[in-house]
Amino acid sequence: MLDFDELNAYEYTDKVVRYLSLRFIRLFNKSKASNKKKPKDLIQDLIEFYEDLYDIVVVAYLDIAKHYYKPSHKRTTIDRKWVEKKLNDYDPVVKYIFRQEVDRKRARHTEAVIASDTPEKETDTALKYWSNMVRQYADLITDEAYEQGLEDDGIMKVRWITQKDERVCEVCSQRDDKIYPITKIPPKPHYGCRCYVRKA
Repeated sequence: MLDFDELNAYEYTDKVVRYLSLRFIRLFNKSKASNKKKPKDLIQDLIEFYEDLYDIVVVAYLDIAKHYYKPSHKRTTIDRKWVEKKLNDYDPVVKYIFRQEVDRKRARHTEAVIASDTPEKETDTALKYWSNMVRQYADLITDEAYEQGLEDDGIMKVRWITQKDERVCEVCSQRDDKIYPITKIPPKPHYGCRCYVRKA
């Protein structure tokens, strides 16, 4: 089992997220054509649009998960069902469930476009909120897949590792080099945390 830093930490995740960001820009810009439709048609278009976005994200997250799931002997299948379970679990960092938040973001986007005199600007704002959520959850999927690999390899304890730079927060600094049972790794203390674990 490779250590997380031997897998170049979040490098692959960042690459996938950059690709997704460019794709989302194109898709959201294309979706602006629906802004001119009657509310009933706009609502239906955005329902389909967000379902397509969700499917794109699941496929990308599955790719990330398979990249970071590296046990010596594969025992768990990392598949779409595994990813979707993670997206249906509550995340204490962002304080919501990804799958439910997709629907909330779609509803906010729809309401904002219908009510606004500047619907294109509202679509740009929706893109920003969507991209931020996708970025955060890409890191979460990365961590979960790697930790699943450790657990499937029979690793019982892990060591918390910070990025060891000036941006490390106080909570993460206090956790640096601490050992935790694999089943009791504390949640990341804040949005955008890039701490990770390795075998203790």
